[in-house]
Amino acid sequence: MPQDAFLQVRERRRARTLTLQWATYYDAADQAGQSRVWGGIHILADDFAGRIMGCDDRATTRTEKALTYFDGTGAAVARTFHR
Repeated sequence: MPQDAFLQVRERRRARTLTLQWATYYDAADQAGQSRVWGGIHILADDFAGRIMGCDDRATTRTEKALTYFDGTGAAVARTFHR
């Protein structure tokens, strides 16, 4: 899609390319989280809790475990539901 193709005629103006840079992955994640708060997608408490969980050393283990369910190597979990 060409740049600004989705804008109405009265909204178009000269566009400039903006390049963002971060010192660390965590800086990029912080900015992504903040943009979701500012855009009304998440509330501050959810954003902050999610970033804390993402910094947890156990997050890598959980991610690796979750990926096993997508590649077919994960063990099926049997669940019993009682009424």
